[in-house]
Amino acid sequence: MPQEMLLDPAAGAEPLAPPLAGARDPEAVLADLFERRGRALVEPHVIDPAWPTVALFASVLAALAVSVALGLAGVLPGLAVFALNAVLIHLIFTPLHEAVHRNIGGRRRGLRWLNELVGHVSGYVLMAPLHSFRRPHLRHHQFTNHPQEDPSYWMRGDSLLAVLPRALVIQPVMVSHLWRLARTPAVRRELRMAMLCFLSYGVLLVLALAQGWAGELLLYWYGPAWVAVVACALLFDWPVHHPHTDRSRYRSTGILRFPPRFQRLADIVWSGHTYHLIHHLWPKLPFYRYGTIHAALASDLRAVDARIEPMGGARAD
Repeated sequence: MPQEMLLDPAAGAEPLAPPLAGARDPEAVLADLFERRGRALVEPHVIDPAWPTVALFASVLAALAVSVALGLAGVLPGLAVFALNAVLIHLIFTPLHEAVHRNIGGRRRGLRWLNELVGHVSGYVLMAPLHSFRRPHLRHHQFTNHPQEDPSYWMRGDSLLAVLPRALVIQPVMVSHLWRLARTPAVRRELRMAMLCFLSYGVLLVLALAQGWAGELLLYWYGPAWVAVVACALLFDWPVHHPHTDRSRYRSTGILRFPPRFQRLADIVWSGHTYHLIHHLWPKLPFYRYGTIHAALASDLRAVDARIEPMGGARAD
C-alpha cells in the first residue's frame, strides 16, 4: 500500500512529519505514519468535555424514571417495563465505560467530579459499580487477549451461543479479577467499595421484601440490569475480539463491517463499538467520534493490516 495514502489531505489531516530516522522496515514506516496521523486527528476531540455523553446519561435516567412511573401506575404492563428498562440500562453502560477512561471531563481537571458522578451513578444503575469495573477493564486494555491477564478473555468461545453461559456470570468473574489485583492499598479500597455496593443491592432487596415491593424491584431494576450486563458481555467482549488469539496492536480487536443498509443500526446497537479497534487505539476518544475517525483513517487502517471483520455477508474491503 503506498505511503501516500497515509498522507492524503482529503481524508481530513495535513501531511505529517516523515517517520523517525532509522525506520527502514516499510511496515514500521507505515505504522509510524499511521500513529502520527491518528494522534493528529484524535487530539482535537479529547480536549473539551464530552457533553453528548452527559446528555445520554441524563436522558437514560429520565427515561428510566418515566418507564418505572408508568409501570407503577399500571399504564404499561410489567413485562413491557422490564424490556424497556433492559434496553435503557444497556445504554447507560456507555456513560459508565466513558467514565472508566475518564473521558467525560475532557482535559478540564475541574470537571473530574462530573466524570466520577456519571460513572458511579451509571455503574450503580447497571449493577456494575465503577469500583468493580474500572480496574479490570483497564487491565483488559493493557493485556488484550492474554489468557491469564485479560479479564475479558473469559468470553472466548466459538460462537455467541457457546459463550452465553459465561456471559451469565460475567459480574463475579470481573470481581474475581479485581480480587486478584488487590495487592496495594488503592486496589484494596476499590474492592471494599465494590463489595459495599453489591451489599447495598442485597439490603435494598431485604427492605423491598419487608415492604412488599420486591416484585417491582426485581421486575423494574434488578432483572433488566442483569439482562443488560449479559448483553454488554455478548456485544462488547465476544464479536469484537473473537477468536481472542491475536495480541498485536492492529489485530487484537477490529472493525465490524456490516452491509451498508445495516451498518447504521449496528453502530447504534454497539454504541459505536463496531469501530472497537478505534477505541483500543485511542481510549480517550469519546465514543461518538469513533465513526468520524474511522472514516478519516479507513484507507490507512488497511495499509497497516488492521483487522476488519465482515459481518452478515459484508465485504471486508
